[in-house]
Amino acid sequence: GEYEKSVETAKNLLVYKPKDLELDAIQLIRDASVHIFKKLLEGGEETELIARYEADRKYLDDMDAPDVFLYTGMGYLKSHLYDKAVDTLYKAYNRTLDRNRSDALIGALAVSLDEVGRDEEAMKMAGVYVKRFPDGPESLDMQLRMGRIFSGRKQHARAIAVLRKAYEKTENPGQRTEVLMEIAKNQSVLGDFNAAATTLENAAVMLAKNPEKNAETLLPVYKDMAENLMKVKQWDRAVEVLDRALKLSTDPADLTEVHFRLGEAHQKLRNLEEADRAYSYVVENWDTFWSGMAQERLRSMNLKAKLEKNN
Repeated sequence: GEYEKSVETAKNLLVYKPKDLELDAIQLIRDASVHIFKKLLEGGEETELIARYEADRKYLDDMDAPDVFLYTGMGYLKSHLYDKAVDTLYKAYNRTLDRNRSDALIGALAVSLDEVGRDEEAMKMAGVYVKRFPDGPESLDMQLRMGRIFSGRKQHARAIAVLRKAYEKTENPGQRTEVLMEIAKNQSVLGDFNAAATTLENAAVMLAKNPEKNAETLLPVYKDMAENLMKVKQWDRAVEVLDRALKLSTDPADLTEVHFRLGEAHQKLRNLEEADRAYSYVVENWDTFWSGMAQERLRSMNLKAKLEKNN
C-alpha cells in the first residue's frame, strides 16, 4: 500500500543521507509505521507486525514514537512474548506524558508485567489503571490480577477485598463466577470453610442461570464446594453437591475425583453400600492416582466390616 511505499522511500533517503531531508524521512517512517502497525494489530496480524518492527527497529528504536511501541508491545503481548512486550511497552510508557498514558497502554503493561512475574510493578500498574479508568474495559481483569497477586503473597483478606470490588464490576454470570471462585479460594485458605462453601453455592446458582453452562464450568465449582463442606464435616450437604456434579458429565475423566469424594462422604455417614459403589467406580476406571486411593479405602472398609462381624 501507499504507507509501505512511503516507508521504503524514506529508508532509501536515509541510506544516501541528504541532511536537508533526514528529519523529513524520519518523520515519514514514524507516521507511516504508526498507521501500518495499527492496521496490522486491528487485523489480528501480530506476526507480520512483529516482523516489520524487527526489520525496521534500527530506524524506530530511537524515535519519539510511542504509538509504534504501543502497537508493537501489544503485538508481542497477543503473541504471548511477555518479556518483549514489557520492554517494548515501557518504551511507549516512557515516551508518553503521564496525563496522556492511555488505558490500553497501562492495561497491556500491567498484564505483561504480571505474566512475567514482576508482581510489584504489575500491582502498581493495575492500581493505576483501576484508579484512572474505573469503568475501563480491562478494569475487571486488573482487579482480578491484583487479587491473585495479594493471594500469592498470602495477603488473603486484602485479596478478598479487591475481588469483592471486581465482582461489582460485571453483571456477566461467567465473570462473576470466576471472581467468586477466587474469593472462595482465599476464604478456604483462611480456614473459613463455611463462607467458602456459601460463596461457591452462590457461584453455582449464578452459573445455573447461564445458558452457556456446562460441565467444564460447573464441575470445578461443585468440587470445591464439596471439599469445603467436607472440611467442616457437613457430609450430607457434600453428598448432595457431589450428586449434582455427577449429573453434569458421563466422562470418567471428569467424574473420577467426584466419585472418590462421594465415597468419602458416604463412608463418613456410614452409608457403606453407597461408599463401596462410588469407590468401585474409581477402581474400575483405573485412574493412576485415584484408583490406588480407592482400592486402599475399599480394603480398609472390608477389613473393618470383618472385624465388626467377628466382634
